[in-house]
Amino acid sequence: MVKKVFNIPSGNRPVELFKRHEHCHLCNIYHKNGRAPIAHTVTVLHRARNDDGDTTKRSWVLLALATVLTPSTGNMVPLEYLKSLVEMDKVAEFAWDEHVLSVAMRQVKKCQDKIKKHASTSFWVGGCFPMLAVQFFLFWNFSI
Repeated sequence: MVKKVFNIPSGNRPVELFKRHEHCHLCNIYHKNGRAPIAHTVTVLHRARNDDGDTTKRSWVLLALATVLTPSTGNMVPLEYLKSLVEMDKVAEFAWDEHVLSVAMRQVKKCQDKIKKHASTSFWVGGCFPMLAVQFFLFWNFSI
């Protein structure tokens, strides 16, 4: 369903992530004041030269991950994904659909645990829930 709704690659290789404090030269492009804000990544995208397709594609993937596919609450792009985005011509080899679904299900489990622990209190909807809502409504048959 993730592949069909979002049209993302479904390769055979697991998505590779940088570990904490591990990075490459590409991280410097997206850093601003020691962080990687979404707004700065938009600036990187706008400033990319017309002949620099890799930076454009890489920035677009980071923005999609940060805002729709694997969002977090920090308004930052997830630089750990740069490990899979170093060679943009190999991005389709990775199982992005499985990875995104796995992240979503971890968030669902986390939410379920919070509900069980704090059944009478409210909680914020965040993380993967907007993506799950989009999928639900796209596959729901509205005809009567």
